[in-house]
Amino acid sequence: MVRIMLLGILFSAPLMAAAAGYRVVHPDGTVEYTDQPAKGAEEIRLPEVPTYPSQPPQSPRVSTPAVTQDAPPPPPEPQGSDYRSLVISSPQEQETVWFNANGMTVSLQVQPGLSEGDEVVIQLDGKVAARGSSTSFTLSDVYRGPHTLSAAITDERGSVLLEAKPVTFFMRQHSAIKP
Repeated sequence: MVRIMLLGILFSAPLMAAAAGYRVVHPDGTVEYTDQPAKGAEEIRLPEVPTYPSQPPQSPRVSTPAVTQDAPPPPPEPQGSDYRSLVISSPQEQETVWFNANGMTVSLQVQPGLSEGDEVVIQLDGKVAARGSSTSFTLSDVYRGPHTLSAAITDERGSVLLEAKPVTFFMRQHSAIKP
């Protein structure tokens, strides 16, 4: 019999907890909300608190690295070329570059390194901006706004051996208003 009464109390406890609240307006006009009845208090019905059943514990999941296919496959290599990759590492895609009166540095990664007689041709907005047997160039007169940078490796005859994926970057300049 005691067990039945105990179970009854346990199952009715949530109903009693959500039963009522009280609103008391004091003589100075302040309003107080309480769960204790008081003289002159207005009883208010409190909404039932939503409850959700608990989920049984699950065994930890082992995450496997996701295979991303964001990078397109490398372009086919021309016949006779030993180059595996040419990447513009600086500036990066969608990067904002601050104007520098000494010029803007362009850095490339070439795998394997440049062969003797081959050279890199850098184009800025479709026009040749620099060329040479280096993987780092300083471009001058790059002014405010969006720009497209591309690079290619050419042989002694001027034939393109490998091209890098073009990069769009934004040149930003200090102004007198915001130096």
